Amino acid sequence: MNLYTKNIGKTFSGVNVLRKVNFDLKPGEVHALVGENGAGKSTFVKVLSGVYTPTDGDIFLDDKKIQINTPIAAQKNGVSLIHQEPQSFSHLSVAENIFMGHMDGSNFSRVKWKDINKSSEKILSSIGLEIDPKNIMEGLSIADQQMIEIAGALSKNSKILIMDEPTSPLTPNEVGKLFDIVKQLKDQGMAIIFISHRLEEISYL
Repeated sequence: MNLYTKNIGKTFSGVNVLRKVNFDLKPGEVHALVGENGAGKSTFVKVLSGVYTPTDGDIFLDDKKIQINTPIAAQKNGVSLIHQEPQSFSHLSVAENIFMGHMDGSNFSRVKWKDINKSSEKILSSIGLEIDPKNIMEGLSIADQQMIEIAGALSKNSKILIMDEPTSPLTPNEVGKLFDIVKQLKDQGMAIIFISHRLEEISYL
């Protein structure tokens, strides 16, 4: 899935935060966005992930113009955002966090917990995370919570993964593990946008 933008702009209260941003991302590519705090990196990816609606410009997927005006619209188009601080529900299980918003059930049927836990275990194992999906999120490390968010993106069959400064809260050892996952996903054809202000990290991507 090829994503590109044409002349994306974003204005807040008359102040131009983004202006004429042209961007191209291909499958199996890690595209690093590097810059100082306040440069507009996070604003741009929030446009791509439906958190913000662009003031100007267009977004295309495989040459088709699309509208991404909500996070749900982004997910439907295969785009997932991993925030700098994990957006998890601490009182729910790992599996519930992975399948949040698209559980295998409806208002008229029981949730198939056995299937959900089994699927969660398979996804977690695929990224090298050995955690019981029935465990409660509370008490897990930031690194594990990030991995679980990545697992959630995989459960939604995301093709484009956006990571907004994911290494900021991690230890050097945890950063190394994250980079291993990024390389694995890249090899599997995932397109990844990696935001950082640490130039020394980019060479490892």
